[in-house]
Amino acid sequence: ATELNDDRTPSPATVMTTFTILLIDKNDNPPRFNSSEYRVLIPELAQVGFALPLYIQVEDKDE
Repeated sequence: ATELNDDRTPSPATVMTTFTILLIDKNDNPPRFNSSEYRVLIPELAQVGFALPLYIQVEDKDE
């Protein structure tokens, strides 16, 4: 089934989900992320093993 807009044109389906990345840090200073939220688009026909186009930058004073 295809969802249609009010003008009867096809509407792209959008699905959102949230996931958590567990970061294990053995030192006493917590890591700092440059953003509190990251978004990525995954093509509808993406195959299993598709690499997410996602770059997460983290600073850690323990370095």
